[in-house]
Amino acid sequence: MAVRRLPSGCDRVRAKRRLLLAGTALMGCAVLLSCSANGREAASMVPSSASLPQTASPEPGSWYLLDNGGLRKSAGPEEKSVPFLPWTVQSRFAGFLQVGGRLFLAINGWGVIALKTDGLPAPDVASFEERALFDGRTINGMYADGRKVLVDLYRNTLFDTPSPLPPPISLARINPQANSVAGEALPLTKAGWEASDVVRLPDGRWAVAWKRTTPDRVEFKYEMYAPKNGAEQAISRVAFLDSYGYRAMNAAPRPLQAINAVLAQAARRAMVIDYLVRRPALTWVDRYRAGPAKKLFSGDADLLTVPVFREGGAYYALAAGRVIAAGGMAGSSSLSDPGGARGPEPVRVRFIPLPTLPPGYAYTDLWSDGTWLVVSWERQRFTEVGAAGLFIRAVAPTVGTPAASHAQRASER
Repeated sequence: MAVRRLPSGCDRVRAKRRLLLAGTALMGCAVLLSCSANGREAASMVPSSASLPQTASPEPGSWYLLDNGGLRKSAGPEEKSVPFLPWTVQSRFAGFLQVGGRLFLAINGWGVIALKTDGLPAPDVASFEERALFDGRTINGMYADGRKVLVDLYRNTLFDTPSPLPPPISLARINPQANSVAGEALPLTKAGWEASDVVRLPDGRWAVAWKRTTPDRVEFKYEMYAPKNGAEQAISRVAFLDSYGYRAMNAAPRPLQAINAVLAQAARRAMVIDYLVRRPALTWVDRYRAGPAKKLFSGDADLLTVPVFREGGAYYALAAGRVIAAGGMAGSSSLSDPGGARGPEPVRVRFIPLPTLPPGYAYTDLWSDGTWLVVSWERQRFTEVGAAGLFIRAVAPTVGTPAASHAQRASER
């Protein structure tokens, strides 16, 4: 069992935020190398947008503000001023998940909303709220469980301590057909312990990081849990970190290698890039790493975490304020095989422009079916977040995806 004194305070900088805290990140906190993210990047870590191939002006799209747990159409991101709060408790988008014809969006502190993907760009919103369950908790991610949705929850007290503390709840289980939301504690929940991170593995097991905070110290321990039979097994911290399963870029699919070649060429300095690849009906995340990870600790490289959504053979990555798509893209705005990706056929890369955000705002996550692109954004101030919302626009379909086939059939009618 690992024990850490509060004054040294190197709590995990959670997945779902691309936040590398300067000075804190390299204080011997190796766990940062395994953290995923969904939010912020220091300016020096992101390849300059100007260094990427230039495209035409962004196509028109629709802006939506997150307002009291729902969406309100707006003229742009600056329409409403929202007080800054720590990202652990602020109302913001904390994850996307596609199940069937619905796109589920996790809203920190509120619950989950669902959009019908065939109703875009005008969202047809269904709401799954349970304020008593979500209030005061941080959403760490969403996963599919058949036709149900699992939401990981955690009382994250890193920047804010809700008072009174809600009881330990590890999961929210949403049944869209029954329109129900229920909280669950993992079977290995123990008095005073909280599941601060859950890593789902391809074989169905979950690696769980447990945390207990007392007035003078923070303790961690790690276990492997099998939901199918309830089996538990203690594991080491190293084994838990290994459960993230980062693979080298030379083992990545060729479209992802092509995207990496673009970002690596545009980087301002040495960079380690972590790609978090999700897909419809997600049950685990595919993770790939490019660059010399050992240089992070010496300060000779920066860390960039890139959210990626895969639809069929197409990959959509969010970086440098735009979307980079690869994998049999249609259209004249593509590049052939950047960086010499392997294979007999060239990998085509397309740059999908997004509107330039005002200073202090950032795009944080994305989803696409090849026809529509949904991107979340928020206003950021170091560890705090203000206003948040969505930008939705059309995107040229990708050859070979269901969306492309649908678009082709529509054009033939």
